[in-house]
Amino acid sequence: WTTDATRPPHIEGDFLINVGLHVHCQEYASGVKAIAIGNAGSAGSWVVNGDGTISPFDAPHLILGWGDFTTATCWDWFVGPEPNMLVLLDPASPAGPVFRACGGATPSTAPTVSTAPTVTPAPTAADHWRTGPAGACDADDEHWLGYMPSREACIEACDAAGYDAMAWDTNEKNCVCFMQDQCECVYTDECWCEGKDGFEPWMMSESECAAHGCEYEVEDYWSWCECEDPDSCASAGGEPQCHSFAPMAFKGN
Repeated sequence: WTTDATRPPHIEGDFLINVGLHVHCQEYASGVKAIAIGNAGSAGSWVVNGDGTISPFDAPHLILGWGDFTTATCWDWFVGPEPNMLVLLDPASPAGPVFRACGGATPSTAPTVSTAPTVTPAPTAADHWRTGPAGACDADDEHWLGYMPSREACIEACDAAGYDAMAWDTNEKNCVCFMQDQCECVYTDECWCEGKDGFEPWMMSESECAAHGCEYEVEDYWSWCECEDPDSCASAGGEPQCHSFAPMAFKGN
């Protein structure tokens, strides 16, 4: 939804929707599946080759076709093959029919490919952003976009949303956007203590909190135990969780 006329009343602001084909697991190999997605991170970029075949921008040596789905490294439980799927194929010896763009040339014989097709990269938003330190801006009103499959996808999304600074968590692949004037201070990591097996570390008493090296916080009529140090969290019986940020990016050269 991009206008007040089309946006449902319970949605307060505009947001970016990416629609298109995504390479499963971002694994560019013969036999990996191509998935149609909407509003789920970056859909990826595709290139039409001179013979009309279609290749991922990041893997010009593969083409889109119909065949066996054989590989999914991000699914530990996957056991292939699964036949009759939209997959990436080797253009030299495709295992099934290949797809060609409308109007694309159809060679009279099967194509012989000895080298990867020459592709001129299209400019992206990331080309106009400079790399900063690893971390995230210490700001109160940051804009979290949620899951993004890559740092580059996070840059594209923040740029489209009107922000000029970004950070990407390599652990959970969460994307957060800022304005550059919010970035006077940058922190490199952030840890917290999750509950485990029904135990909630923040509910410890002041004496229990101190015994595990944690900080007991009191504010107005509210108090809680805060175990930001991973060792203290584990000692108390919680599960340490930490953001681990990739290098930030800032718009402008």
